[in-house]
Amino acid sequence: MKIITLLALFSALGGCATMSEQARVTEVAWQTLNAVDIGQTVTISREPTHWHETNPGLCAIATSHPDTGKVYSVMIGDAVLHYAVTRLLDNQDHGAGAWHVANMAWQSVTLGEKTYNVVHNFDVGLKPWAGRSDLYRSRQ
Repeated sequence: MKIITLLALFSALGGCATMSEQARVTEVAWQTLNAVDIGQTVTISREPTHWHETNPGLCAIATSHPDTGKVYSVMIGDAVLHYAVTRLLDNQDHGAGAWHVANMAWQSVTLGEKTYNVVHNFDVGLKPWAGRSDLYRSRQ
């Protein structure tokens, strides 16, 4: 499934070529962090007795102990949706006005939220796509 995640990431990034430089940079950053977040969430699904999902958005759809298939489908869907909204806002943004404010808010809030999630996950010991042996080794 790592391959599917990477293919989804590269597909989204390929479409970034026609975006403004700012949108392209923030979208690449967000998509990269999302790939790491997917891996961390897969670790949660592999070790439900040790970890649980706390992201309210994902819990509403997939529960606090999501199965791996649900993690991939929800989070890759989120990646596609994020790309589509970013592209829409970037196409409407002409450097001023309400579309510009909406675009800057979207990029700032979503990148900030994704960064917080990934950093928090690392802080509590979550590694992307960690197997059970990795988890037990990190506890010693």
